[in-house]
Amino acid sequence: MKSFLLLFILILSSCSSSKSYEEKVNNLVIVEAEFIGENKVLDTLRFDIFEDRKTLSYSYTSISNKKYFNKNTLIEFQLANDSILIYNGKKCSLIDTEIFKFENKNIVVYKYLFDDKNWIDEETEYYFTKEHGLIYSSGLAWSTEFMYNKKYLSEIQDSILRNLYKFKTSIPPTFIKDSI
Repeated sequence: MKSFLLLFILILSSCSSSKSYEEKVNNLVIVEAEFIGENKVLDTLRFDIFEDRKTLSYSYTSISNKKYFNKNTLIEFQLANDSILIYNGKKCSLIDTEIFKFENKNIVVYKYLFDDKNWIDEETEYYFTKEHGLIYSSGLAWSTEFMYNKKYLSEIQDSILRNLYKFKTSIPPTFIKDSI
């Protein structure tokens, strides 16, 4: 009887995990970039969100052979401290938040800045929501823009782009001074 019960539990758990795997496989994100007016689809990524008591983790895994993005990108959002976003182990500082309407709900859009003092021309602004992960990013040095899942998120991306002036600027004062 015990072996029958153990077998039943194993079969039940394997069925439920295969269902959740099938659901996750359908979470594809198409990444588009605009570089000096040229639109290109750069990559197709599998997108998963994992949650524990303290952190929301967003995993982007490239499923194509293109080399534009890391094979695996992990973004971590601390539920108790939204002032820092961790992008592949590197801290991004919160610059500002704004509320936008999306799918008839108010959604908080966080603007973060990635700026590593040991690198050159890597400064990037990330626009992020808890519900959808990365929405839009903009490279400050090379005027590149990346749209994440534009087919589904274009409404909120368009709202962000129309209202960029509402967000605080993220260009560090030393960056401005050095470029003069």
